[in-house]
Amino acid sequence: MKTRIRALIATAALCPSTQVFAMDLGNGLEFTGYIRAGVVAEHQTDDGGVNKYALGSGAELFRLGNEGDTYAELGLKKTFHFDSGVTWSAAFTATYWNGLANFRGLTSDGMYVTKEAYVATSGYAFSPSTIFWAGKRYVEREDVHIVDHFFYSIGGPTIDPGIGANNIPIGTEAKLGVSVFRSQQRFSPTDDRQDATRINVDFYDIPVAPGGQLRVVGEVMHGQFNGGSSGGALTLKYDQHDFPLPNMTNSVWLQGSTGYASLETGFDALNCPSGTRSVRLIDSLNWQVGRFGGQAIAVYQRGKDESDEGSSTGTSFGGRVSYGVTRYIKLLSEVGWTSLRVNGGPLQKLEKYTGAIAFSPGAELMTRPELRLYATRVAWNTAALDAQGAQWGTWSAGRRSTNLYGVQVESWW
Repeated sequence: MKTRIRALIATAALCPSTQVFAMDLGNGLEFTGYIRAGVVAEHQTDDGGVNKYALGSGAELFRLGNEGDTYAELGLKKTFHFDSGVTWSAAFTATYWNGLANFRGLTSDGMYVTKEAYVATSGYAFSPSTIFWAGKRYVEREDVHIVDHFFYSIGGPTIDPGIGANNIPIGTEAKLGVSVFRSQQRFSPTDDRQDATRINVDFYDIPVAPGGQLRVVGEVMHGQFNGGSSGGALTLKYDQHDFPLPNMTNSVWLQGSTGYASLETGFDALNCPSGTRSVRLIDSLNWQVGRFGGQAIAVYQRGKDESDEGSSTGTSFGGRVSYGVTRYIKLLSEVGWTSLRVNGGPLQKLEKYTGAIAFSPGAELMTRPELRLYATRVAWNTAALDAQGAQWGTWSAGRRSTNLYGVQVESWW
């Protein structure tokens, strides 16, 4: 089923889960980055790793005090400005990920991946704001930070090579992006080693109401595989500022996909039959009122295979709140409840509770860098243990809960 964790989606989870801001080094050179690392006292998996507790429905990993990995991303971008107003830029982003926390095995089990390598140009008289690009590029993507998941990524979960144009003005406010991508065989090889082509259309910043904007991301794809020859996906996202309260943004997402298209707007496993389909509904809230900040999310996700004989339904609900005790010290708390039912089987349930104290340059929820000291409790039912216990490790046999204690640093720039 498309809603279970696949290598493709696992790869997407390696990406940093928030927008980064470029550090200007002068002379048209920008430096961006993200890092998270830490140590945690917790039961190890059978291969020596540290668990990230989730059921596998996707988009339900409540991450505070629940990240047993090390990740770093570094990006460089050089922009050349010409007297005519035209600009050319070249960018490269490299990443390192290691699933073994506590700095165990960092020299042997890490993964180095080039996430971005592209050129872009803009400033042409016929459409000065439009950006034309080619290569591997994130393009546009958006996450909900507390669950460490990008709900759409134009470049795709694996950042596929392609060409396109974005920031095309439509009317006075709306913008358009159009791109073409080619699949790769690295993360999800097919039986016949054939690739597919997808076309993405991104229509965004559409004014709907005062303080409200709509985004529409669609894709169609084609390729000949044993399971089928087509796929498509559609994402509708609406942001309403100052709703339901001032200084709060409410975002509602409705997503659907068929065939080997990913809900995240990219290629899923290319052998998925054309009749496979999934749907997801998300509601997320973000706020910062003085020293009090937070983020909350509710997700419903449903997937079926082409014959309706296989299905999975996942739900998740939770949030994180922060309070700035002083300018440099925050108190954090995060809770998350998730459930998953696969092929009509027993309902799996998992719940996570975390309390933390954080040190950062500001009192706001999203201020970074941030050093956190946390304590987490995770509990589950028998159905979840039966389905997930082998992944968690033999220590979990017969147990219904575990505790995690650790220190983590996270930063982006």
